Amino acid sequence: MSSRDTESPRKLLARVQHAAQIGDQDQRDAITALRQLVAERPKDDELWNTLAQALIAASDYRGALDAARQAIRHGRYNPAPGYINAGIASRELGDLRTSSGFFNRAISRNQYDPLAHFHNAKTAHTAGEHYTAAMAYAEAIAYAEKRDDLAALAIAGLGDLDANHPSLSVHLHALIDAARAASACSSGFGTSVEARS
Repeated sequence: MSSRDTESPRKLLARVQHAAQIGDQDQRDAITALRQLVAERPKDDELWNTLAQALIAASDYRGALDAARQAIRHGRYNPAPGYINAGIASRELGDLRTSSGFFNRAISRNQYDPLAHFHNAKTAHTAGEHYTAAMAYAEAIAYAEKRDDLAALAIAGLGDLDANHPSLSVHLHALIDAARAASACSSGFGTSVEARS
């Protein structure tokens, strides 16, 4: 019996992510198993997204972008995860404009998705658009708090913001404080900021 017969796509993805940290053959085996599953069920957008995430973990960004595009194509009910994966892959390939476009499409499908806002912020920061990045980080935090899902942002890397980008972190915290104060005085500042109050 092959490993793909006994392991779920999520377990295969976990194997790939773990193997990416230590770099071993298990990563390639898990990706091969995911590719076989996708070949058997080519219209399963969740499998395509899982493959895209596995390829991102393996630093195969072109392959991840292709898989994410298939997820978008087959994601009739919720293509947002495909847009997020495509955006991450595009950013890692250096195509920041396309990356931002994918994240904006994900946000248009689900404006309350903290991970879409987080990755959009990360792309803006990479592009040197620090104010836009700070606003998007604030959106990500606001929606994560509203959903009580700060763990998702910590997993995505926002928890390392203070250590890796101290100047951005200072600006972000100041922006959040200003946004909270403004939302107390005016309802025109934006609903996402009001959600933080």
